[in-house]
Amino acid sequence: MILGVVLFAATIAIYLRVSISLDRPRRMALLGFCLLGLALVLALLLQPSRLEEIPPPITHRVVLVGVDDSRSMAQSDVDQGTRAQAARTLLVESGITEPGGAAVRGKVRLFKFAEDAAPLANATQLDASGATTRMHRSIATMLGSLAVNEGARALVLLSDGHDFELTNPAKTGFLARQRQAPIHAVALGQQGKVRDASVRITSYQPYTYVKQKARIGAALRLIGCELESLQVEFARGDQVMQTKRLQAVEEPEVQVSFEVMEPVVGQYEYEVRVRPLDGEKDTENHRALTYLNVIDQQIQVLSRPSTASRSSRKRSTTRPSRTSRGARR
Repeated sequence: MILGVVLFAATIAIYLRVSISLDRPRRMALLGFCLLGLALVLALLLQPSRLEEIPPPITHRVVLVGVDDSRSMAQSDVDQGTRAQAARTLLVESGITEPGGAAVRGKVRLFKFAEDAAPLANATQLDASGATTRMHRSIATMLGSLAVNEGARALVLLSDGHDFELTNPAKTGFLARQRQAPIHAVALGQQGKVRDASVRITSYQPYTYVKQKARIGAALRLIGCELESLQVEFARGDQVMQTKRLQAVEEPEVQVSFEVMEPVVGQYEYEVRVRPLDGEKDTENHRALTYLNVIDQQIQVLSRPSTASRSSRKRSTTRPSRTSRGARR
């Protein structure tokens, strides 16, 4: 500001001195234009601005509560009975649900999860019927339920920690960090070493021919039973067709495969199962089913004939020339 005043005074003094030869109107007009240009330059240098207050967007923050509803929650190893009953007791004691099981309205959203997560309106719907537990997928579904203007204060998980997805926990943590949602886990069940062996089908052939070998592959997921001997059976209905004894290693999964050959056309159901281990609580995941269709004819595939094949048929149906008819005579 001081510099501007000095420049204005200097401009006026200089133009009054050098413009003596001009008449008064021209002298005043020239001085006015110079002062206007100087004012514009000073305005640009001072960078005038207007402070505008923009209120921050309103974000509604809620607490997400997920309750494990897989089969392992049906184990009776807590004071309340089963692990699912212990989870319902915790929900009532914390004020998340009413004694009748209805969710309390407020800033808490209740979910149940097993293979995936789903909203839970009443805790009485928890029946521990989930076939497996996929932690990462369930957490992603719960976090994905938040709207654009919503955030999560925390994600509380009531579970026994029996996870079958084998997703790196760092990936799940990065997903929660993106939504700025800390995860708090509440462990249910007795503390101790868990022993569990589960089976899943990894490869199969949907079709094969009569008396042709087909390969069926499976994977054994091992927890707390490494370096032990496992007996795996391959059955068709009630008939055990093959039995293999495997020596488990330190890896979390062990691969096993079976070859089968059927002499009759039909659809066959096979089951890969592992014998229960000593001290194992959950045996529902010891079986995995697959199917095989045995046929005796080639699978018909419709295809449009090529141009070369059509032209060859046309050449074969043309009439013989006169020379050829004369030769036949």
